[in-house]
Amino acid sequence: MNRGTTGDGPEAVPSTPRPVPRDPGTPDPEAEPPEEPDESDESAPEEPPGARPGDHPAPEPPD
Repeated sequence: MNRGTTGDGPEAVPSTPRPVPRDPGTPDPEAEPPEEPDESDESAPEEPPGARPGDHPAPEPPD
């Protein structure tokens, strides 16, 4: 009965490990690290009031 083996014995272990395939969308860890924003930089432009929909209070109902 053949159980899916060749009967040749265990495979030889390679002397060097094979590289692990990476997902193409994963950034290369060898590449330069992502630039972190400097939190001490106070020159960042601020959004004007009301720039986002949730920033202003609801309008008052008419009397």
